[in-house]
Amino acid sequence: MDELKRIELKLDELKKSIQFQKSILSVSEASDYTGYSLSFLYKLIHFNKIPYYKPNGRKVFFDREVLDSFLRQGLVETPEQIEKRITSRISSSSKSKIKVR
Repeated sequence: MDELKRIELKLDELKKSIQFQKSILSVSEASDYTGYSLSFLYKLIHFNKIPYYKPNGRKVFFDREVLDSFLRQGLVETPEQIEKRITSRISSSSKSKIKVR
């Protein structure tokens, strides 16, 4: 029985890895891919917060690359990254203000 459970889990893992190789995902596949619940995805769709396709006006599909870019939005920088960005902006703005005669 334990061996059967292990095989079923392995099959589920293989199904998911095959799903994620597809370029177009259904809502349930997108839910598995992103980790978002179905209701949250439908809420994003309803408020047009996420790009989607609706070819015949019924089923909703997502482009996996678009999902990836959506998931990469809202990057939270570390304090070191913020400091580095500020330092580079300060140094570039002070260079542009210096006039040589």
